[in-house]
Formats: sequence, structure tokens, C-alpha cells
Amino acid sequence: MRTMTTISTTTRGVEDQQAWALSWVEELLSWQGLDGHACVQRFICELQHRTIDQYSVLGETMSLLFRMTNVSSTNSVIAPYLEAREKGQSVKNWTECGPLFPACPTSPFKLFGGKLNRTVTE
Repeated sequence: MRTMTTISTTTRGVEDQQAWALSWVEELLSWQGLDGHACVQRFICELQHRTIDQYSVLGETMSLLFRMTNVSSTNSVIAPYLEAREKGQSVKNWTECGPLFPACPTSPFKLFGGKLNRTVTE
């Protein structure tokens, strides 16, 4: 008989799960020869000014994961992502995020081969 794993929905549990998912995306990007951490941070920064959640289930899921809304924590694991969110909120345009994360040479939107760009509004 199979048992179901219970997923914690406490704030700390959600933050830990989000940090795990973001680190997984970082690893995928690293396999492509990129600085995964910098590119995830740049994507979080850019998403503060770009809308992808209104157009598809994928966009909605990515927005939920990368926007970092409803997260405000001193959890050291999630702190770098929150800093990226704050930087994105402090700039006037998403294009200003690139220089803030110079280790990521291109916008993560371009890494998706234009798939997200079809549904992105700025």
C-alpha cells in the first residue's frame, strides 16, 4: 500500500520548497554552462516588470515560483532571491536588471527561445 507524503504548508515549509525549486532551476542552467544562481536572480528581477502569468498555465506557474510574492523572510536560504526581487522593484525597467547580475550574460527570457516572449507584456 502506498502512503502519501504530507507537504508542510507552514510559511517556513513553503519557503524551503520554493528555495529547493529555485536551486533546481539554477542547477539546470548551470548544466548549460551558465551561472545558474545569477540567472535565476536576474529572472526574478526582470519579472518584477514583466507579466507572464495571465497567458498560460506555464506562465502562471513560473510567476508563482519566481515572483517571490507573499514571501518576506530572514531565512538565509531564500534571502538572495528576495534581494533580487527588491532590486527588480527598485529599478524603473526590466532592462536595468542585466547590469545588476553581470554573471548572467543574457536575459533568461531569451534562454527560453522566445517561448515566453510570445506571452510576455512589459
